[in-house]
Amino acid sequence: MNSSLILIYILFFIFAIIVLNWDKIIRIFFPTKDKTSEIGEKDSTYICPNCGDTNVVPDLTREMIAHKGITRLRCKNCDFSAPGFLKIPKSKVSEYKKRILNKSEETKEWLSTISSSKGIIPKILIDREKEKRKSRNNKV
Repeated sequence: MNSSLILIYILFFIFAIIVLNWDKIIRIFFPTKDKTSEIGEKDSTYICPNCGDTNVVPDLTREMIAHKGITRLRCKNCDFSAPGFLKIPKSKVSEYKKRILNKSEETKEWLSTISSSKGIIPKILIDREKEKRKSRNNKV
């Protein structure tokens, strides 16, 4: 009786270890290559596509929490908020910042629309995409 109880405890302990480390076990058998693993967490940072600042935090504004949409990031410098920020190596921040500060007026307008939408695709972007499709179809 005691030996079977000890065996059950050992199996439960092994099961608990497997469950707690499941993500590591999966990565061992199914390795993935992504940019963040190549760059490294300590060597990379998020950069704001609006102003080029690297002071980026999760967007915890009232609108995002109310809609359970805390997957957006927000720049503390210009208050730009979007679901996707560029993650780059820290050594290339100045290069990217120069490119970001020299963006076109159309890109500036698009970024302000994305930031103000808080996750909802604005009608402006939908209409703009329809116009582009029409012009492409007319050219062909």
